[in-house]
Amino acid sequence: LNDFDLILVQAKCFVEDLSRLGYRGRSCVVPYLPPRVVRPLVPYPRGQLTLGFLGRLEPQKNLPALLRIFQALCQRFVRIPGQPRWPRLLLFGAGSQSACLRSLAEQLGVAGQVEFAGAISREAVPAAIGRCHLCCFTSSTEGQALACFEILACGRPVVAFAVGALAEILDHPDMGTAVPFGNEG
Repeated sequence: LNDFDLILVQAKCFVEDLSRLGYRGRSCVVPYLPPRVVRPLVPYPRGQLTLGFLGRLEPQKNLPALLRIFQALCQRFVRIPGQPRWPRLLLFGAGSQSACLRSLAEQLGVAGQVEFAGAISREAVPAAIGRCHLCCFTSSTEGQALACFEILACGRPVVAFAVGALAEILDHPDMGTAVPFGNEG
């Protein structure tokens, strides 16, 4: 690492990572996002509150926490006559945790409100995001959070655990919010 004169990074937390790895050279932060908020590319969906997740269904994504958070939301949801019945959770992605997440949704009593949409093509990403009011990330670790950028580029807010660069990415209230890791309340 110390052979480089300068290393460009996209978040302050990566400068700290380089320091921990022993890098003593110069570094410069080139921000992930422009300083303005993107307007939604597609209108918000009508009807029931719809949360989304876009990414791999793998252990580091900590999706059992998302299902528990969603269950708590459903339990607190107040039904208004004439309004949609319950919130929905759309999971866009595939991975090794799919079967156990389906089982957990059943155990938590929310399987009827959770849709496992499977893997989607790059071309289908904007339409998938357009089906959601906001998207959630409960990852225990994140690097560049590319799915978060795709969601923000479509003008949807993101709620995420503050891991990796997510806290810095979500520092503008119109983009969403980052909460302390593990805060499932």
